[in-house]
Amino acid sequence: MENQKILVAKYAIDHYIKSNMNLGIGTGTTIYYAIKYLSEKLKSGNLKNLKFYTTSSDTKYLLSKEQIPYESNFSKLNKNLDIAIDGADEILLEKKSLIKGMGGAHLMEKVIAYNSETLLIIADETKIVKKLGTKMPIPIEVAQSAVGFIMTRLEEMNLDTTLRVCNEKKGPIITDNNNYILDVKMHVENPEGTEKYFKLFPGILEIGIFNHKNTKIVYYQNKQIKEA
Repeated sequence: MENQKILVAKYAIDHYIKSNMNLGIGTGTTIYYAIKYLSEKLKSGNLKNLKFYTTSSDTKYLLSKEQIPYESNFSKLNKNLDIAIDGADEILLEKKSLIKGMGGAHLMEKVIAYNSETLLIIADETKIVKKLGTKMPIPIEVAQSAVGFIMTRLEEMNLDTTLRVCNEKKGPIITDNNNYILDVKMHVENPEGTEKYFKLFPGILEIGIFNHKNTKIVYYQNKQIKEA
C-alpha cells in the first residue's frame, strides 16, 4: 500500500498543485508522502511561492522537518484557500463522501477543507468502500465537559460508542484543540444528512463525515491511478 500512496501523492501534486497557491495540508500517512514530494519540487524550483496552512501539530512537524515554512496566522486570510490536499479513511466514490479522523485531526481538516475551493483527496485502494462505516468507526470530536452527555445520548440511540484512548499512556486521547474523540460504529446511509444531524448536538465540535461540494479524488485501483 505504501507504493500506492507514493504514486497517488506524486500524481495529484503534478496535476493539481501550481506555484503561488494557498495550500491546505491534511494529516496522515499518505500526506507524509505528499509533503516529501512537495519538498522535492520546492527545492528544485518546479514549484514556487506556496503558502501552507496546516491541520495538525503532526503536519507542522513534518513540514518543519523538510524545512518548509507554514502559515500560523489564519486570521489574515480573507478568501478561500486554492486547494486542500488530504487523505481519507473511507471513500464512497458515487457521492464523493468521506470518513476522516482516525488520525485525530478531523476538526481542523474540515475547517481547512470547507474553506478551500477544492478538496483534493489522495488514497490507496483499501480506502474505497460501498458504504461509509464499513471498515472504520465515525470519529466525533467532543468538548471534554460534554463527553458524558454525548456518550449517553449515542448509547440511547443504540450506537456502539467508544472513547478513544492512548496506546502509549493512560487515559483518553486529547486532540490539538484540547477535546476528546468518540469512535461510533454505524453504517451511514445518508452521508450529508448524518453530518448535519450530529452537528446539532450541543458538545459535538465536529464529525468525521465530509461532504465537500467540490471534492476531487485521486486513487489507486486495479493497478492504475484513477480520478473521480
